Amino acid sequence: MLQTTWAENWFQIKKRLENMTEPFITYEKYTEMCIAEKISDKTSQDTLVDFLNDLGVILHFNDLDLQGVHVLEPKWVTEAVYKIINSEKLAQCKGILELELLNEILKRTGKHGYDYPPDKHPYIIRLMNKFELCYEIDKQKVLVPDLLDVQQSSFDFDYADSLKFLFEYDFLPRLIMPRFIVRMHNDIKNELQWRTGVVLENNAFHATAVVKADNEEKKIYIYVSGMQKRDYFAVIRHTIRDINGSFEKLNVKEKVPLPDYEEIAIEYAELIGFEEVGEENYLVGKLKKRYSIKKLLNGIEPEETRKTPQDNSYRPIVAGRDVTIFDMKGDGASVTIHNTIEVEKKLEIIIKELQEHDVPGKEELIKELQDGEVKKDKSRLRKVLGTVLTRVAEIASLGSAVTSLLSIL
Repeated sequence: MLQTTWAENWFQIKKRLENMTEPFITYEKYTEMCIAEKISDKTSQDTLVDFLNDLGVILHFNDLDLQGVHVLEPKWVTEAVYKIINSEKLAQCKGILELELLNEILKRTGKHGYDYPPDKHPYIIRLMNKFELCYEIDKQKVLVPDLLDVQQSSFDFDYADSLKFLFEYDFLPRLIMPRFIVRMHNDIKNELQWRTGVVLENNAFHATAVVKADNEEKKIYIYVSGMQKRDYFAVIRHTIRDINGSFEKLNVKEKVPLPDYEEIAIEYAELIGFEEVGEENYLVGKLKKRYSIKKLLNGIEPEETRKTPQDNSYRPIVAGRDVTIFDMKGDGASVTIHNTIEVEKKLEIIIKELQEHDVPGKEELIKELQDGEVKKDKSRLRKVLGTVLTRVAEIASLGSAVTSLLSIL
């Protein structure tokens, strides 16, 4: 097993942080500690922060608007989010949080409670926004979709002439619809949103959509009408696919309802498969009726843009490190934001550099960097990269490549 050798001054920073009683430390104070220990360059300071994060000494996010605070006690964050989400005042306001109420909501409770200075309230809200638990209404208010009214809003919509689609889950995480509402909040029509659904309108596509979840049936239904309904549907589908992709081991089927029997839906993957082998019609035995496969598929997307469900190219690259978050109200689902393609590219550069230079134990290092299990485990990968870094101090190009990868892990 490869091990990372730490410089003595790095170890001293770790020790000082572990002995602190404060629940968080500012970026400025951390920088002062580093300079006092003769760790003056920013690259070393940032690399050390990431190592400390992996070791559980601090909780740190590389997002620019979250970098100013290093959390020494993760419970300080989770307790704040729990307090906000479970606030009786927030529930009474149907999820609309007046930021001036945070002083009261986050006030210290109990002997072992935490203090939340007003200047740290924006950090808590930005963190909730990062985890797609809320979105900004204006400078004084945010909305937590998970606390919206349960009752569906009243509205008019032309369901008969709409494009129809659905996602069917073995297990439907309760966080999916709130996160979808957060992402699509700029398109919400006339504040028509409730805890499990939303009405959207996009002027660029001249289209309107209804997206709603049925938690009992474990389905999310999509209806889109308007001039460019297929184009707007593509945006909505992409967004839900991306959210689905952030949940590990989530089994989801995409289905196309029949135009005259909406309660019967055919799996999208099956229609694609039949089309690829040249079948023209799909027989629904219990209806004793055949449906044009091309017509069913053309109803939701142009033929030239079709992709099979196995094609994961819709998955976006998210700048920054992988982050795992958890449902704050206990449905037990973890969410991971991935950045795997960029990591793979940087690993290729490092491996190529190792092959071209005389580095002690480089064969073993290369083997570790190519190991699929190591690449899946960011903590193990960082340890291997840390070892590489200690052995290539004199090779500027290699050191730069390793530091570049460490900065996004």
